[in-house]
Amino acid sequence: MFHYLVLILLWLVFCLLHSVLALPGLKDFVKNCAPKLFPHYRLLYNIFAFVNLGILLWYQYSFTSEYLLTSSQVVKIVAGIILTVGGTIMCYCIYQYFPVLSGLKKIENNKTLIITGPNKFVRHPLYFGTLIFIYGLFLFFPSISNLIAITAVTIYVMIGIEYEEKKLNKEFGEDYRAYSSKVKKLFPGIY
Repeated sequence: MFHYLVLILLWLVFCLLHSVLALPGLKDFVKNCAPKLFPHYRLLYNIFAFVNLGILLWYQYSFTSEYLLTSSQVVKIVAGIILTVGGTIMCYCIYQYFPVLSGLKKIENNKTLIITGPNKFVRHPLYFGTLIFIYGLFLFFPSISNLIAITAVTIYVMIGIEYEEKKLNKEFGEDYRAYSSKVKKLFPGIY
């Protein structure tokens, strides 16, 4: 039980830190207080998040977690397919957005609204791929630890999407509203 409580706490801290460090006010503070550091903020943010996620996942899988149910071979095959689809979508999106999201490429002032590729089907394909991947992982390994992880990630993604929606509406205005009226946020044809 202790491991599960620590895991819940670690997921909460990870999500909280990930959000706080992305706040515009904190970015402005860093820009004013450390102008030479600021151009590297996004890269440092991503390195910090990656290392923290690695530590969190190491802890999550460092102890034996009880399984909530037994998966049949058919369920494992379906889970493998879901994992592959989610992982492929994630990898494509990371490849597509990596230079800008990582901080290795400067964000241009004249941004373009991307509505091609997986964005034709959902407005947030990286979140979609991530959720599909972790749900597949849970089907494959239906442990308490993985249930804690998918719960934390799902809540975090649902909150994050609302934040992203406000930001994209502000940034792209009517173009984004028109796009939003045609393409669902997260799950094609559903939500």
